Amino acid sequence: MKKLLSLLVPALLLLALLPATAQDKLGKSLDKIIDQMDKGRNAPGGTIAVSKGTTPLYSRSFGSADLEHTINFTENTITESGSVAKQFTATAVLLLVNDGKINPEDDIRKYIPELKYYGDTMRVRHLLTHTSGLKDWGVLFAMAGAPRGTKAYTMKQALDVIYRQSGLNFPPGTQYSYSNSNFIVLYEVVQRVSGMPFTSFCKQRIFDPAGMSHTQWRDDFRNIVPGRAQAYGYNKTEKRYYLDMPFDHVIAAGALLTTSGDMLNWNRFWARKGFGEKVSVLRITPGQLKDGRNIHYALGAVFVNPVQGANCISHAGLTAGYRTWVAYFPETDITIVVLCNGVEKIPTEEIAAAVLENDNGATKKKKSVKTWPLRDEQVKAYPGTYAAIRGHHIIEIEKKNERLYFATGAELLAMTKDTLTTGSRKMVYSADNNSFLSVTGEDTVTYRRVFKTNVNEAQLAAYKGTYYSSDVQTTVNLQVRNGRLYFVRYPATNAALSPAYLDAFFMGNDLIKFAIDAKQTITGFYLSSGTGRADDVFFRRSSQ
Repeated sequence: MKKLLSLLVPALLLLALLPATAQDKLGKSLDKIIDQMDKGRNAPGGTIAVSKGTTPLYSRSFGSADLEHTINFTENTITESGSVAKQFTATAVLLLVNDGKINPEDDIRKYIPELKYYGDTMRVRHLLTHTSGLKDWGVLFAMAGAPRGTKAYTMKQALDVIYRQSGLNFPPGTQYSYSNSNFIVLYEVVQRVSGMPFTSFCKQRIFDPAGMSHTQWRDDFRNIVPGRAQAYGYNKTEKRYYLDMPFDHVIAAGALLTTSGDMLNWNRFWARKGFGEKVSVLRITPGQLKDGRNIHYALGAVFVNPVQGANCISHAGLTAGYRTWVAYFPETDITIVVLCNGVEKIPTEEIAAAVLENDNGATKKKKSVKTWPLRDEQVKAYPGTYAAIRGHHIIEIEKKNERLYFATGAELLAMTKDTLTTGSRKMVYSADNNSFLSVTGEDTVTYRRVFKTNVNEAQLAAYKGTYYSSDVQTTVNLQVRNGRLYFVRYPATNAALSPAYLDAFFMGNDLIKFAIDAKQTITGFYLSSGTGRADDVFFRRSSQ
């Protein structure tokens, strides 16, 4: 025994002196990040889980799942996933594709004839990849004066407002613009094609096979769900937390209740191609626009693009106070799951960097963009105000010390003769149209030069009147008071408008553009949301 101890003690001392393992380093790196999110037991919290294949690498829970009862957040806490849910709806569609019951190229009206024909074919794949042009149902209700959270909306109400729209944000397949309406419609497609309730189809064909025993759709927010985390917001003025829960019955675009363990199982199931080769390939097939350009949003409702230089399949979620992120790195077989119930933001890039750098330096160096200073003629020609031809957005380019900047402060540098960049955004100038084509990630928008104008009270009187939108079934009165134009909408909107440019006004982050006919008569206005998810909703003038 003494001889054994004499051999064992030096060995243990040697182990103590060895460098920390990669897993220990990962733990320390992630702990530093999570420490910044962890505000203690009297604040909302979350859980993070990291695995490589079937091997757990890191797991930590922090904060409270329920502040009223001071219940700790754990790895078994049930949390709402936000838009991470979309990939489950997409998977349901892809399984029906695999069954030979749906073709991604099918006209969506084959299954949903209630949708209007907008002059071009809207295909199933357009909805899967947010390229349909459908306006976001929640934003449309906000335009009616009752945003999400103020009413307990149902699937029927969401579908009805989608079917009612007289126009799209853009022709199908021409642009990418994130809209929850796509997955509300796909919910109905799954039910009609499968002949099963959507929730039953998902349990039978998705949750059970993937080993997700704690996962369900929140199709009735009144149901009691043992072990569920409450969601919270934070009032910075009063320095207090408040309940911020998604009180509606709308699912498929969100509203999935799950745990970190179930989400690890989900990615593990995909890694071993649990749904078969065809569905696995379809899931990561990128969406494609009419001009032939591929986008990073794939048919499986996941982003397939580099994160910290490594190939990644991921999606984030945000619903009320819930924040989530689920990522899979196929080259290293690493999964990251983060579920939270009240943190302001999940530092996804920092978490990914910590995980990948500890996995044998898996991160890849990002390619730098070559730029050079602008030419004199560019500095002279480009300053001004430009308005998006679709939607609400305005950009201002300013000249400072012979250099160009956005009004937000980002500097513009030249990439080519007619292409500028801020690093994350490209701006391609067209002298013929005096416009810029802006490319940010997947989104492409044309901005045309406009000219700001001052409007006096006498000129404002021309805009007064009553306006009605059949798209959102809402009446608005525009009134002039004390030299300002006011937007008045039942039950509680009384907003002062600010001039944006000729015949256009800001209402907070939203934009109102007046429609003027050949006789210079104001016939109505177009309301575009500051979210970018519902553009040019028309309100027709009924009286002055």
